Amino acid sequence: MVKRKKPLNVFPVKSVGDVNEALSNIAMHQRELIAIETKMNSDIDKIKANSTAMAAKHEKKLQGLENGIQAFSEYNKEDLFQKKKSIDLSFGTIGFRKASKLKPVAKNTWARVLEILKEKGFKSAVRVKENPNKEILGEWSDEKLATVNVKRHTTDQFWYEVKEEDLKAGAE
Repeated sequence: MVKRKKPLNVFPVKSVGDVNEALSNIAMHQRELIAIETKMNSDIDKIKANSTAMAAKHEKKLQGLENGIQAFSEYNKEDLFQKKKSIDLSFGTIGFRKASKLKPVAKNTWARVLEILKEKGFKSAVRVKENPNKEILGEWSDEKLATVNVKRHTTDQFWYEVKEEDLKAGAE
């Protein structure tokens, strides 16, 4: 594809022959730039592929470790988290936190909840794009949620945090 360009700097030429030579030089430099960019993209692709392969074993090991910690914590939840929701360890913290989700009651859908919200005039709980506003509903009492066929579903979600500073200090 041929592009027309306006040069940023003006290099005076004195004849048609000089123009022809300048065009030849431009073509040569453009070919070189394309070759450099092609090699760069090829090198980047190789580095990405190599990095992905190298990272895969670490990601797999990391997932196994995370799953192991979570399984241990859930199995020992009654003993370990009876008084506290988290445990500080030398290299991190593990724990559980309450997480709640809103769900329509049995045999209802969010579309039906939307209809009820509109019927009852709860406009603040309806988004402009015609969806129930779960953030607003989340602030409502369980009794008020029941009036629009929604219930609160609460679960314990596992979490962990790595203390990278302590890990670095231990490595030194």
